Amino acid sequence: MIVRYAVGVGLGAFILLLLVGQRGEFSGALRHLDHLNYAWASGAALAEVLSIVGYGFLQQRVLQWSGAEISLRSLTLVSLANNAIAYSVPASRRCRAPIGTGSFDVTVRAGPAPGGRS
Repeated sequence: MIVRYAVGVGLGAFILLLLVGQRGEFSGALRHLDHLNYAWASGAALAEVLSIVGYGFLQQRVLQWSGAEISLRSLTLVSLANNAIAYSVPASRRCRAPIGTGSFDVTVRAGPAPGGRS
């Protein structure tokens, strides 16, 4: 527990040190937010939060139908992690799509494949 806490504090200090070293770039990026409409930004943030919680709720319902009981909090955190991975993995749209949607193109066929091949 103490090691975990120490690693977290150390990592936070390292990130803070990196941010202080890039102060010019950070202040330059903040200048782009001068014309930000806080009402629209708040609405967009709220919509994103509701979207992630809603997706967690949908997953919870589907899993309940199959007999699994998982908390909405856990599924919401999984949805949040899914979004973080989908937006941070440097890959093309084609590679990122299966990660972001949580589904892969898997076709199950009953019987022979088209064209007579099995």
